[in-house]
Amino acid sequence: MKVLLTVAFHIALSHFCWAQPVDSLWSRMLGGTGTDQCTAVLQASDGGFVFSGRTDYSPTDVDAWVVKTNPLGDIEWSRTIGGGAAELAFDVVAHSGGGYAMVGYTASYGAGLADVYFATLSSQGEIQDISFWGGTEYESGNALAATADGGFVIGGETSSFGAGSSDFWLIKTDGDGAASWTQTYGGSQQDICYAVRQVTDGGYALAGYTTSFGSGGADAWLVRTSSSGQILWSRTFGWATDDVTYDMIQTSDGGFALAGHTQNGGSGERDFYLVKTDAYGTQQWTHSYGGVNDEFCRSIQQTSDGGYILTGSTYSFGTGSQDIWLIRLSSSGALLWSRTFGGTGTDDCNSVAVTSDGGFVLGGQTTSFSATQWDIWLIRTGVDPSLEAEDYRPLLADFALHPIFPNPFNNAASITLDLPRDVSGSVVVYDALGRMANTLYEGPLSAGRHALRFNANNMSSGCYFVRFESANYNAAQRAVLLK
Repeated sequence: MKVLLTVAFHIALSHFCWAQPVDSLWSRMLGGTGTDQCTAVLQASDGGFVFSGRTDYSPTDVDAWVVKTNPLGDIEWSRTIGGGAAELAFDVVAHSGGGYAMVGYTASYGAGLADVYFATLSSQGEIQDISFWGGTEYESGNALAATADGGFVIGGETSSFGAGSSDFWLIKTDGDGAASWTQTYGGSQQDICYAVRQVTDGGYALAGYTTSFGSGGADAWLVRTSSSGQILWSRTFGWATDDVTYDMIQTSDGGFALAGHTQNGGSGERDFYLVKTDAYGTQQWTHSYGGVNDEFCRSIQQTSDGGYILTGSTYSFGTGSQDIWLIRLSSSGALLWSRTFGGTGTDDCNSVAVTSDGGFVLGGQTTSFSATQWDIWLIRTGVDPSLEAEDYRPLLADFALHPIFPNPFNNAASITLDLPRDVSGSVVVYDALGRMANTLYEGPLSAGRHALRFNANNMSSGCYFVRFESANYNAAQRAVLLK
């Protein structure tokens, strides 16, 4: 049985400069007793969110998972797709018919060890068509894009076809998922595609890494094709160490931005790695970002000011062994701000999308706040402060638990908390007799302003007291619930 947990708090540590979103944040955890992970997230046309990933029914039965939420992150529908073995969804996109499409791999069906697995769903999540492609070895669909003709293009890897142990694999489909053509790209060794885009001239761009070409080890690899999949050019980026691209976008100037990790960044073991090229793949600049330990970048989007938002995981910053890391860059790659999200366990993020209001939604997974193993973690932020100069604020000098708003309230209210330093504390609700009625949050909180949601759907009308409790600060506010 799947359980939806609401975590109404904001953990955000800024390493380089302070920037505070103007909106409240919320997050949602979704999972059961096994491993549940999010691989991709997007905002739907109605303001809600759709994410793809995996869910474990048993150690040998893993299914692809697609979930649609409303704008507040509450589930509207949930679909698992799979057979008796393992299926994973690696990407999900909206299509012109108003529904969604997902791609991943299947070990239950097909011809080999694993095949590319593709499914289309209606706007209500009903499965419409399922297709799979592969040979006798391992194939996987790692990335998906909707195309201008109403079809799709899949980027992934194949070990059954091509020139080497694993090659880039590009599959073009029609709107129902029937393959129009396929192409492979690679050399004699391992080449794996993690990102695909249709570019403005109707052709395609693929990115990932290659061990067949380049400077040694694994190099980031960008491949540009015609609309029929014929290769036009390719470029490698990297050094003798491992340099990997996990995501790629076409930028507003017609060039490309590749995001991943590098071992040549200079700060630590592995760092976030961003390469900016022109329209022909010529490198314009490259930057790395990180601390003394490992950082892995999984996703990139361009913001309305021409800058970038990147996400992944960090072992250098945050509160746990591994935290989600979100970094905001200017159009030239200069770091504007960064934040971590996480607890004392392991937290990771695979996808970020820019929301219609200029905020962000992150899709990842957590063991810090999960019931047992990994749970999916969906995080919604407010408006990006770097797009509105008035939202830059210094670190707060005073502690404050602000009055509940609205008050009286019906079912839900907002709580705002100012912290001048990092603390560990709890936000607890007591009834008029002093009995504990609810715990809204317990754990570490970074310095800054935190917006919390008081959800009282299961509580009776009456007078309550919301209290913040910590070793450093304590305060309470009165709240009246009227139903």
